[in-house]
Amino acid sequence: MNKLEISELCSFYRICRYLGIFCIHYNSQRERYRLRRSLICYLVHFALQTYLVSCMVILVIYWKWCFKSEKTTTGNHYDRLVLFLALCMQFVQNAWLIWLQGPHLRIVRQLELYRRKYLTHMRLSLPKRMLLIIAITNMLYLMNFLKSCVLEWFANASRLFVFSTLGFPLRCLITSFTMGTYLGLINIVYHVLQWNQSQMVVIVEQLSHPKRSCETILRLRCCLELYDRLVLLCNEEISLVYGFIAWLSVLFASLDVTGIIYLTMVIQTDKSLGEHLLFNIIWLSPTLMTCAAGLMSNRVAIQVR
Repeated sequence: MNKLEISELCSFYRICRYLGIFCIHYNSQRERYRLRRSLICYLVHFALQTYLVSCMVILVIYWKWCFKSEKTTTGNHYDRLVLFLALCMQFVQNAWLIWLQGPHLRIVRQLELYRRKYLTHMRLSLPKRMLLIIAITNMLYLMNFLKSCVLEWFANASRLFVFSTLGFPLRCLITSFTMGTYLGLINIVYHVLQWNQSQMVVIVEQLSHPKRSCETILRLRCCLELYDRLVLLCNEEISLVYGFIAWLSVLFASLDVTGIIYLTMVIQTDKSLGEHLLFNIIWLSPTLMTCAAGLMSNRVAIQVR
């Protein structure tokens, strides 16, 4: 593999390594992916996990601090519960990914092999677009969180409590890059399946002729084997690594959406309808990304069928 053939997902692997999510790294000398078990990566992971646990402890200690009069007691408790579960789920998600680095590396190597072998004629545009969307979305989300929560909602709260709430946008950042990596891998599966289907259509047409060559039958066998390997990869290893994380993301998204709907109904503001919709869309951006991941997975399921 030369430098021009390095995967479009290398940026995601690099950023996830800097965030302490996993240690997958492309070795340009050996021209292969490997686990770069550097001390810095594990220190970042340990610091991130320690921060999340500290935030959960602080949030429990200051649970009833600065409850809002506009909301009921149940609403205030539910609001804090969403914050607490965001930290808890992110802690579990980080531990899950760092624990399953071996299967994750096998997924990356296998899909990159298929990409180089069957998709040499195309450059994948989705990863670059996703990277740009994730960067812009997280920047807007963080700015909105700082303005709405830190400077307004929690302006009179304890600094320790405000410190603990910063784990909420941190979860958005880490999960968006995790799901972005997942979407990129699924995109490779989708295009390889699409290529495989186009080959099988040609082969079936050739088999319909009276004269059949052994080479055509062997090509059909290779296509069927590739199909079986991709389905097995999705059902076993990709499902193992990302299935639980996707379930956690969907579970939290449902909690987050109900919280945002509740706040929209009870909080009176002087903002216009357009501003109100814009801020709600920003708040719902992690949920929209989770839905996008589900739709992408559905495309692969349709292509398999």
